[in-house]
Amino acid sequence: MPKNKGFLILVTGGAGYVGSVLVRYLLDTGYSVRVLDFLMHGEESLAGLEGYKKFEFVEGDVRNPNIVRKCLKNVDCVIHLAAITGAPESNRIPEVTWDINLGGTKNLVDISIEENINRFIFFSTCSNYGASGSDVFATEEASLDPISAYAESKVAAEKYILAKDRDIKFNPTILRLATVFGVSPRMRFDLLVNDFVREAYFKKRLVVYGNQGRTFIHIGDVARAVEMVLLESPDNTRFEVFNIGSTKHSNCTKYDLGKIVVGLISDATLEYTKKDLDDRDYKVSFDKIYNNFGFNITKDIKSGVEEILEFLKSYPNLDFYSNQYSNLNKYLEL
Repeated sequence: MPKNKGFLILVTGGAGYVGSVLVRYLLDTGYSVRVLDFLMHGEESLAGLEGYKKFEFVEGDVRNPNIVRKCLKNVDCVIHLAAITGAPESNRIPEVTWDINLGGTKNLVDISIEENINRFIFFSTCSNYGASGSDVFATEEASLDPISAYAESKVAAEKYILAKDRDIKFNPTILRLATVFGVSPRMRFDLLVNDFVREAYFKKRLVVYGNQGRTFIHIGDVARAVEMVLLESPDNTRFEVFNIGSTKHSNCTKYDLGKIVVGLISDATLEYTKKDLDDRDYKVSFDKIYNNFGFNITKDIKSGVEEILEFLKSYPNLDFYSNQYSNLNKYLEL
């Protein structure tokens, strides 16, 4: 796919944790980007982007048909991130989660088809595999076992997209992301790796509850995966699902993650309890994205932990336990 002034991408949720990194990556790579976001967490994450001639911003909600139609004008590709994310958070507000994650997606998909949008990339999650267990690597064809409103709504949205008529000019691609970590202009510490680093660094004590399997990917590698899909012919990506991560480097148990974190903080201690606060437990194969397009990660968990530590050390006067670094309180206002 050509990267030129005429190629315009609409990124929904572009002011969020992943979106604010992805938007900058796309702009720096040469794409024109329009962001649709209702700025739940404010506009600081977009600071400086007004300097890009190829950047546009629209404040609004993906559930609003009029705003969506406005945003889709002259768009070549939609990248849909806008969503209520996180298992614990979504379970606190299930109705809102379903309204945004499924209702908003249906609205965006249907109007995109009406407006003849060619490419559509939908951000989903490896949490869809739920409690599938960590004995076998889950491929894209594995049974889904969502156990939160977040994952359940994402699975429903996937099914809605994949059920569309394949004879029409609509080329959707679904990306099931591993849990993201790393530094972002809209920083979050309610994500497992980021949270573990914060706890170990400030409290010098990290308590790990349970030892379930999880998957992880650096936020910069997410942006690289998106561009890799964009550069492919639609014939190779339409109606396809891809797990995004590394089979070798992204799979890790919670306890092993804790050991990595504490191993980089000399005065921190690691404690383990079998009390499970979260039933999700899975191991994922990322071979498809690697075999099809050669995608692999550039930052493993250890290097990501080091990056987050440097970030914390660089801002000694900030309160990293402030509500601004967590989604839940803002979600409860919806």
